[in-house]
Amino acid sequence: MGRWNGTDFQRLALSTRLSERTLSACRDVLVEGMSGLDAAAKWQLFPAHISRSVGVLKNKQIELLESATTLQKESNLLKHTVALISKSMFGEKFNVFDAASGQSYDGPIVINSHGFLVQKVRAHGVMHDLGAFEKIPAINVPLNIDYSNKGPRPVVTDISRSFIDHHSDVRGRRAEDRGR
Repeated sequence: MGRWNGTDFQRLALSTRLSERTLSACRDVLVEGMSGLDAAAKWQLFPAHISRSVGVLKNKQIELLESATTLQKESNLLKHTVALISKSMFGEKFNVFDAASGQSYDGPIVINSHGFLVQKVRAHGVMHDLGAFEKIPAINVPLNIDYSNKGPRPVVTDISRSFIDHHSDVRGRRAEDRGR
């Protein structure tokens, strides 16, 4: 395992009951790459104490990673549930796709469930993560939802009432195609 960065260390250190001096020694080992013996001498602690404390922090890191994995699996299960709700409402041929960066979608929000919104675009649905919105859009109001091109995860950059025909392609339209 490589060195930790200071931000990750600080985030994990906050959730422990280790003393400030012990955390400083652990920071020297995990972030600065100092040996446990050198850190023990610098902070006047027993090497075994530092070793146990580093173990506590590494276990916290493993818990955090496992928690993130569990949340991802739960999110996928929730998405699947929302897709099934969509199919029950609009028929088996109603396919639901995840919203993508760099795309724009026109149509009404038809479902708000389990932390996701489904926007009806033509004969299909586009699933939006509720966390991408500052305000929750109203159901059945025609909207244009525009995503930025930056980052690995779509983030809504613009929501406006849509007064155009809602027969746009489910893949959305690129912002450049809309004259932006």
